[in-house]
Amino acid sequence: MFAEIQVRTMAMDLWATLDHKLRYKLSDNIQDELSPEFLARAKDMNLAAGRIATTSFTSESNTYSLNNLTDERVSTAVTSKKRIYNKNEWIEISFDESIPLSCVWLTASENSNLFPLKYSIEVFVDDSWLTVADSTGREQPENFETYVFNFETIKTQKFRISVIGMPSTKNLYYMEIAEIGAFSYPMAIGVK
Repeated sequence: MFAEIQVRTMAMDLWATLDHKLRYKLSDNIQDELSPEFLARAKDMNLAAGRIATTSFTSESNTYSLNNLTDERVSTAVTSKKRIYNKNEWIEISFDESIPLSCVWLTASENSNLFPLKYSIEVFVDDSWLTVADSTGREQPENFETYVFNFETIKTQKFRISVIGMPSTKNLYYMEIAEIGAFSYPMAIGVK
């Protein structure tokens, strides 16, 4: 018989509770179900929350606004335009000032087959991009699955997801991501 003991910080427990509510109990009145204090603390934890993303591509439609990447709702997503060639793309999140960053997570949409095939997490340090993590060895996620990337803490004013390989459907290349999160501490919840 084997037993497993899991230890997590209060911040991790807070995020796990919020993630569970968003993932399994999502409803139109989610704001009513969570206290304002709880939502404020959760937003304080996710440094990317509410930040505007910039991209090298244009969105498929106005329905999929770039704000969807950081709205902390897995039910919304951003889809790149379809094209007949596979081209490197990026999604960037900037901060008002340099912050310590040691974790980035990416959440697949309900169309997980459109999640990028090959990508890297990069931070901007000393006027250049530094790769801190990549998709090597990771399988395609399930619908709404979150991949967590922990790395040594780096002080930065922006980070990006650099997409090197996009999925193809009917000979058209495009991708879809539901959510991006950024944290100043490592996370162990949902690590894949």
